[in-house]
Amino acid sequence: DLVVKSTKVSSAQNRNAGVPPTQKKSIEIRFRPDMAELAKIATRFPEVAHLVCFGGWNAPHLEPPAECGKGASGREYFEAFHEWNAEVVKAYEASETPFRGFDGFDWDFEGNDSADPGGTNTLPKAVLDVVGEMSVL
Repeated sequence: DLVVKSTKVSSAQNRNAGVPPTQKKSIEIRFRPDMAELAKIATRFPEVAHLVCFGGWNAPHLEPPAECGKGASGREYFEAFHEWNAEVVKAYEASETPFRGFDGFDWDFEGNDSADPGGTNTLPKAVLDVVGEMSVL
């Protein structure tokens, strides 16, 4: 999962000047596959692309962008993913089975597999815009 958290940030100087706090977003990536096993598979089959999946298999889609009241822009999501992916590569670069990182995204638009999807099969235009922006970066 990619989780967006917003916090209000204000310096003492801004508070004294009467400047309102600004919103600061942090994106937490909760995707934790068995990286050691994935690194072994990637070493054995280097021609296979490894993708991070959004949606499908009962996983959530991205949140709508900030103008919808929550979520982040495609660029913010991409930058968080890129930073996380670089950390994954660094963690395995000195091992016997180095991992080159994830090659991109798999957008599972079909959504939730459960009998009662609860609206996860419907994507608002704002989410599709985020997906499009992330995909071209």
